[in-house]
Amino acid sequence: PRLQTLDLTACKLKALPESIGKLTRLEELGLDLNPLEHLPSSLSPERVYRLRLYGLSNLPDSLVSQLTRLPHLQELSLSGGQFESLPASIGSLPRLQTLDLTACKLKALPE
Repeated sequence: PRLQTLDLTACKLKALPESIGKLTRLEELGLDLNPLEHLPSSLSPERVYRLRLYGLSNLPDSLVSQLTRLPHLQELSLSGGQFESLPASIGSLPRLQTLDLTACKLKALPE
């Protein structure tokens, strides 16, 4: 499959199917306004450069640990999130250039 961008904004998804891993050329994934609790392990870590997760009500540890499996992630949007803290492990993304936290309810940034 040649699909490079997939936008699933406001689809009320709690999870993505493992079959998303078949999209081996996927570079940008829009998951805004979905109550996601985790990402599938099949999500291709070699290709995903941009990930949008606008409006998460919380930021489960399981989701954060899965984000760290995306070593090529350059842009991450968590804007509009209702979470109050950001795990320090978010800093372990080696290629992250842009972290959008616009309108989040953060009380502090990790050290």
